[in-house]
Amino acid sequence: MADLLLLDWDDRQVRALFGSESGGSMRVREAASAELNGDPTAANIASALKPLVAGMQAGKAKVAVVLGGRDVQSRLLRVPPVPAEEMPDVVRLRASTEFPTVDDSAVIDYLPMPAIEDQSATVLAARVTEKMLAMARDVCTKLHLTLQHVVMRGCGVAEVATRAKPELVSGVHLIAALRGGELELVGIRDGKPAVIRTIPVPADGDVESRATAATREIRRTIAAVTSELNANTIDSRVWIVGSDDDVGVAERTARALSRRIDTVDLRTVAGDVSWPADASAYSGMLGCGHSIASRDVPLDFLAPRRPPEKKAPIRTYALAGSLAAMVLLGGGWFIYSTVNGIETAITTANDERNKTLADLKKLEPEQKQSAEIEKWLATDVNWLDEIDRVAVTLRPEPLDNHEKFDVDRDVILRSITAKQAAGRQGEGGSLELAGAVRDDAVLEAIENQLRDDRRQVNPKSLVTDTESSPYVWKFQDDIVVTRVEEDRR
Repeated sequence: MADLLLLDWDDRQVRALFGSESGGSMRVREAASAELNGDPTAANIASALKPLVAGMQAGKAKVAVVLGGRDVQSRLLRVPPVPAEEMPDVVRLRASTEFPTVDDSAVIDYLPMPAIEDQSATVLAARVTEKMLAMARDVCTKLHLTLQHVVMRGCGVAEVATRAKPELVSGVHLIAALRGGELELVGIRDGKPAVIRTIPVPADGDVESRATAATREIRRTIAAVTSELNANTIDSRVWIVGSDDDVGVAERTARALSRRIDTVDLRTVAGDVSWPADASAYSGMLGCGHSIASRDVPLDFLAPRRPPEKKAPIRTYALAGSLAAMVLLGGGWFIYSTVNGIETAITTANDERNKTLADLKKLEPEQKQSAEIEKWLATDVNWLDEIDRVAVTLRPEPLDNHEKFDVDRDVILRSITAKQAAGRQGEGGSLELAGAVRDDAVLEAIENQLRDDRRQVNPKSLVTDTESSPYVWKFQDDIVVTRVEEDRR
C-alpha cells in the first residue's frame, strides 16, 4: 500500500492529511493543521508545514497539493462535438474567450461532463497560473518532497459526498462544506462536479452569522447551477460537516431556505482517526486522496489532458531516409566542387556589407539632425492660416459692404493669443480668444462654425457687462488645434 500525503493552505492556516491507499480509497492515519505566520509565500508555507510533515514520516509518500478558491478559475464550457484527441485544443481555445483574463502560460485541464440528449457537449475547464504551480513545487522542494499531483479542492468535496451517498451519481445536487473562513459550494450533475464556487464567510463568527452568509450564497449558487446545467431544480442539498457548529450552521441554513439539507459527517465516513476541530476543512483533501487512490483524478494540473502524440510513420521515414542517402551520394561531387565558390561569394558579400555599414556610420550625424528637425516640425501649426480662418468666421463681410454686413452678428475681438500645445510632444497648439458680442446666441453659432475634425472649441467664460452696450456679452474661448500631417517629400 502506497502512502499518500495531501497539503493544503490558505491565508491563515496550513493543513496536512496523511494516509495510505487501500482498495481504491484513502485510509486516513493523521490530520493536522498549523497557523501560518506572515504572508502565504512558499517559504512561510513550508516553514509552517515542516513540523507537521516531519511528524508524519511521509518522506516516501505520493504528494499532492490541493488548490481552490482564488488560486483556481473554473468554467463550464460548451464545446462542439469533436473527436477526443482534438478536445484539449478545442477546450484551450474556448477557455481563451471564456475566462476573464488572457494567460497563455496558464495550465488548463478539463473534465468531460455526462452527455445529455439534445444538448451540446460540455466540459468543466479549470485554469491555474504557472506562478501558482511553481509555488506548489517550491513548497514541496523546501520540504524535501516530490510533488506528483496538483488537484482541485472542489472535485474532492464532490468525491466525498458521492462516496457517502451513492444516490448522488444521478441528477443535479449541491454540496457544501465549511473550510475555515470559506464555504465550498459544488454543483454536481450525475456525480461529476460542474459548478465550483468558494465563498468567504465569517471565520470566527457565530452560528447565526455564518448561516446567514451561507444562505445568501447558496441561493445564488442554486440559481447558477440550474442555469448552467439547464436544470429545472436541484434534486438535493448535502452539507459535509465536521463539528457540532457545522451541524448548527447547516440546520439554520436549511430553515432559512425552507429546504431539506442532508448532512455527511466526515468524522464518521473517514474512519477511526483523531480529527482537528475543523474537520470539514479536510473534506476536499480527503476526496482528492480517494481519487488518487482509485487512479481516477478528475483534474490534475501536473498531468492535464493533452492531445495524443502523433506516432511517427516508420515506413515513410525509412523511404525518406533512403532517398536522402541517394541524394547525398549522388550530389556529393557537386557539393565538393562548389564549396570553394560559395566561400568566395561569402567573402565578397562580407566586404560589401562592411563598406555599407561604414557609409551608414558617416550618415549618423545627418540622421540625428534630420530626426531633430522632424521632431520640431511635429509641433508645427500654420498660425497665420488659423488666425485668418478665425477672422473670416467672426466677420465674414467687411464693414464697408453695407448690404451684406450683419450688425447683430458682429463680434469685437479684444485679444487673440497663440500657444504651442503643452502635450507629450508639443503637437499642435491653441488659440485663446477674448471678445464681446451683442447676443449670446450669436456666440454659440460662431463656436459651432469654428469646430471641425481638427479643431475643438472649449468655452471658458461668458458674462454680461451692461456698461459695454451694445456688446454686452463678454466671452473667452479656447480653440485647440491639431497639426495637419503634410507630405514633405
